[in-house]
Amino acid sequence: MKMRIFAFVKQSNSVFSLIYRQRKEQKRKAHPQPSAREGSRSMYTFAIVNQKGGVGKTTTAVQLVAGLSERGYRVLACDMDAQANLTGTLLGEESLPEDAPTMYEVLTGEAQPGESVLEVRRGHLLPASRANKNLSIIDAAIGNHPDKLYRLREALSKVADRFDFAVVDTPPARDTLAYN
Repeated sequence: MKMRIFAFVKQSNSVFSLIYRQRKEQKRKAHPQPSAREGSRSMYTFAIVNQKGGVGKTTTAVQLVAGLSERGYRVLACDMDAQANLTGTLLGEESLPEDAPTMYEVLTGEAQPGESVLEVRRGHLLPASRANKNLSIIDAAIGNHPDKLYRLREALSKVADRFDFAVVDTPPARDTLAYN
């Protein structure tokens, strides 16, 4: 009796896996890659979050940006960490201009996200400032505004038509930057 049940289950699994593969192929054909869609305004956002430091958040973000841009996608890297390691890695030897608007200015509303985006070797970057650590005091700057947890979403929605993906590198904490 057990052999028959096992044989039936095995046969059912192969039928289900065949159906699954056929449906997956149909979906793939029906929904081409995001950059291939004409008139698309959707942007997928990846947030790399962990409350502990040193676990590879920035490395993961850099690799995602590099991999996606290498495949032809338009990628925006967003550095939300006051340490600005993503900014430093993507800028390389270049330095951020003194008067360039950064993530801090975007989140406080002092600058528009479109004017803050820099073109880098592998995509585009919404940088954090390496010179000052303004992002570390963002809680004090935006205070108790009811929309403080949605500032990044609002900023990204203004540039969503220019990019296929946004990769957000967050700080090692559970604060306003991580929740954004």
